[in-house]
Amino acid sequence: MNSKDESREMYSELALLVNGISQVFSLTEEITSNEIENGGILLTFEKNEVGKKFIIAQYGEQRAQLFFEPPNKIRTQLIEPI
Repeated sequence: MNSKDESREMYSELALLVNGISQVFSLTEEITSNEIENGGILLTFEKNEVGKKFIIAQYGEQRAQLFFEPPNKIRTQLIEPI
C-alpha cells in the first residue's frame, strides 16, 4: 500500500469516527469536528478483555464506546458517565 492509499484509508477512518461520534451524541459533524479540535470531546483508546481495540468518547457527562467493524462500519454504544 502506498502513502496515497494509506492517507485515503486514514481519512476514511477519521470520517467514520466523526460520523459515529456525531450520531451517538446527536451532534452535527461540524460541531463534532470542532469539539474534538478544541478538546470538548475527549478520546481515549482502550482494549477489551479479549484484546479488541475500541475508542471511548466523552462529551460533557456523556460517554460512548466506538468499535470499528469491517468493512467501513462503526458500532457505537452509550455507557455510564464517570
